[in-house]
Amino acid sequence: MRLLDLIAIAVKNLNGRRIRTVLSLLGIALGCLLFLMTLAGTRGVAGSLLSLVAETDGARRVMLYGRRPHGPAPPEVTAVEGDMDEERRQAIAERLEQEWRNTLGMTDMLEANDVEEIRQLPHLVEVMPSRTIECELVQEGAVWRAAISPVSPLDTNTAGRLIAGRLPGTAQPNEAILTEFAAYQLGFHTRSEAESLVGRKVVARVRRQDRPSQILSFLLHQSSEEPVSIEQEADLSSAVQRVLEAIDPALLTEEQRRLVELAFPSLRQDDSAETPSVDDPSTSSNSGSTDPRAEVASADQDEHFVEIELTICGIVSLPGEADQVWNILSFFNNQSPDIGMHQDSLNQLADRVAPDMPVFDYTLRVDSVEHLGEVSDELAERKFNAFSARWIIDDIQHQI
Repeated sequence: MRLLDLIAIAVKNLNGRRIRTVLSLLGIALGCLLFLMTLAGTRGVAGSLLSLVAETDGARRVMLYGRRPHGPAPPEVTAVEGDMDEERRQAIAERLEQEWRNTLGMTDMLEANDVEEIRQLPHLVEVMPSRTIECELVQEGAVWRAAISPVSPLDTNTAGRLIAGRLPGTAQPNEAILTEFAAYQLGFHTRSEAESLVGRKVVARVRRQDRPSQILSFLLHQSSEEPVSIEQEADLSSAVQRVLEAIDPALLTEEQRRLVELAFPSLRQDDSAETPSVDDPSTSSNSGSTDPRAEVASADQDEHFVEIELTICGIVSLPGEADQVWNILSFFNNQSPDIGMHQDSLNQLADRVAPDMPVFDYTLRVDSVEHLGEVSDELAERKFNAFSARWIIDDIQHQI
């Protein structure tokens, strides 16, 4: 049978059953229309979600936690035994490598050359060290303990919640913003009272810190049932150091002495200099009326604390329900700190009170969400440990 004969038979049947032909054509047309509408709808939802994510300041942030150490894992570490499909073998090999890295240490700390290398990456507009400093705010008799955190001038999330003033800058030293909660803790209960703080000065008492004192403070907070003041933290650190100084080095092995000096660098003494004992009569007042131990305690108090005046330049509102829509991005949004300073001012303060404290992690800001994946891939290729909202964006693009 020729092709023309088949076409003639088809036309004859369609013409003989017109109602069925029309209904078939309508079914095909409606099916195509519904398919196109569904496709357009899902693409529209994905586009809307991506737009919302892109507008969130936290979506452009990358948390950097150092560099992965030790190079690639040896082949014998990731060798997987037994018969299995390739996907399962790869997943088990990755877990074996992860466990191997955990036994050797999670990450290497970032050095100055690492930070400089990161600053050269394309599409990065900011590289900010994540430092916080514990302090006590003092204002007209009110004392409140909190942490000072860095605030970026590019932080649109915090800028959008300003109810008075502006974000801290570098033109004036020691500028800071407070949240409404911080103002409330200082005795400024109404919003108008909180706004009146702008332009005023607040005293911040900051304790000098090093790694041992931070660990001791953590242990004290864990074991104490009552709030711990920074004076008590300083007293504990000083007491532990004095106990260690009183130990006869001859009772310790060479390795034990090395570890103690490594943990408490201030215990290292110059052989040519001798530290006078508090029991030495030569260190006492000639009148005999002054207790040398009281003098040492007073000197310790001056040595352990730094007082600075913060100029309040802005008040930030507390987050409302609208700010909590994107809970999945709350880790990256870093709700505005109760006390925020420009990163340059905070770094200068940190150099005064904790010069030996290393910076363990950094916050990077990308110019746009479109380049987040590119920056993340570049960091991974250079063996940096980084965490970002990229997985959220990838899931939206791949699953919707």
